[in-house]
Amino acid sequence: MIDLVLWANDKATFHTFAITNNMMVSGGDGGYTTREGFEYSWWAGSGKLMTAKGTYDGEGAEITPPTFLPGFVALCRIHSSFFGDDVLVPDEANPDAAEQWAHSKFSRYVKNNGAPGTDSGVSYYELDGVRLFRYADLQAKIAEWDVPGHEWLGGNVG
Repeated sequence: MIDLVLWANDKATFHTFAITNNMMVSGGDGGYTTREGFEYSWWAGSGKLMTAKGTYDGEGAEITPPTFLPGFVALCRIHSSFFGDDVLVPDEANPDAAEQWAHSKFSRYVKNNGAPGTDSGVSYYELDGVRLFRYADLQAKIAEWDVPGHEWLGGNVG
């Protein structure tokens, strides 16, 4: 299993990207469904990644609201048949060899064809309006921000 973190400005961009890159396929009824072996869950259920906690007074009234990364973030899981098609064995000399994204043909495609960048101190590669974050970098930033991480909500929500 490989976990990837993807960001898009809006959910429609994410869905278009997923369809274009064969993560979602026609469901036969005019709609789309995730490909077998690919699942995603919007970060924290909403797709919003907190970058700073809000502050509250002694009675729990909000003084300052929490802040969030603009756009929507999804935790994506590749497994089963999709994993069989997607997995690759990285060269041991690759400095990212231990990282999950180094084992994914999809990640390699985005890294090779996308543009590198940084958002809120987290590096990414962007292709067709979707950013691929290195999971370890994002987790380190979440720990630095001291904000809640993601809970897998059991599937494809909204």
